Amino acid sequence: MLQMNKMPELELLERSVISVKMHGDAPEVTYADQNWQVVNSKLNWVNSTHSRWVSLGSTKERERLFFDENSDPVLVIKHKAEHACRGKDISETLTLVNTLINELTAIEGISDRGVERSLDAKLAQFLIQKRTMLHPDAHIDVHFDELVEKKILVCRHKGLLAASILAHLVEKGLLPEGCVRQYRSSLKVNGNYIGAHTWAVYRDSTTGDLWMCDPRWRTAKNVTKEFEDLAQKYGDPTLSDMIKRLEIEDRLFLIEEVVAHEEAKEDKEEKKEEIKVVSLPPTPVEKKPSPSNFDLWKQGKGSYRLGYGLKYMLGYGAQETQPKEQPKEKSDYDKWVEGDKQSYRFGYYTYWAIKAANGSGPTVSEPQITTTNNKILVK
Repeated sequence: MLQMNKMPELELLERSVISVKMHGDAPEVTYADQNWQVVNSKLNWVNSTHSRWVSLGSTKERERLFFDENSDPVLVIKHKAEHACRGKDISETLTLVNTLINELTAIEGISDRGVERSLDAKLAQFLIQKRTMLHPDAHIDVHFDELVEKKILVCRHKGLLAASILAHLVEKGLLPEGCVRQYRSSLKVNGNYIGAHTWAVYRDSTTGDLWMCDPRWRTAKNVTKEFEDLAQKYGDPTLSDMIKRLEIEDRLFLIEEVVAHEEAKEDKEEKKEEIKVVSLPPTPVEKKPSPSNFDLWKQGKGSYRLGYGLKYMLGYGAQETQPKEQPKEKSDYDKWVEGDKQSYRFGYYTYWAIKAANGSGPTVSEPQITTTNNKILVK
């Protein structure tokens, strides 16, 4: 992990520091026989490899909130957001996310303001009931889905859900590439501390603009461009500290992304070097000598068939067709000419039949065959 050389001067104590003092700095908590990762503002939700989270309170009277991104209620609202936000700009998308989250606590017949006024009291009563069933030193463990069922989500619950949904929209390409975090802070307005609050933040890495998505307070604004308006509501120290903290975290994230990209590129190049394609020389092909006329005649190739033998005996093309070499034993050619075997008599008799038809062939005796000027003569 890269470290910045100088930390900025901050006016407000980070809420995560208070949480660590209470619960320790372990990165995960075991609950229901599973490990849950601890949430803080350093966590970028986009493309996280984890799906089970725990948000730790600042006192024992606050619940340890266990949040599963793959639970049915969370998946349902993500699916709704994915369809509702398609084709919307950033401001419209964040506003729609706030609306979808606030629908989880809406009660028919009661205004939004009326619902919000009652939520804190309902949650306090719920936690008191949980406490009565526990040992005084035990933590109050609450699963997010239980709060959805009872419709008692306050800012720390809605801000957590908003971060999860925004990260999902970035991953789906419905928001530009960037970072998404949950942010918890004390509120200091006009020099006075007025409590603490939680919301989600989104950094558009294509422009560098920082956005706030606060379902509880219905805020969906560009902090970079609307700082003065937001400062009246959240306090200048609150927003100034947030900007300083997040600039560090987001800068680290972007640097690490670049480093990771370059390392992946180098690894790819190294693998290319390792997997070089070796071009082998072609396998030499043994060149066989061309067959002689005699070999072709013996194998009956092409025109070297029975009729060709007849052509040969009639005296045409004797030089080009006569075998250039004769084996020591009597050749098939000699046997054919002499007609000394049954299988060789057909061409022999064919020759004499043609001669007889022309009135020049013998009728009794066998012909005497001689050669003159490479042509066969019959006497």
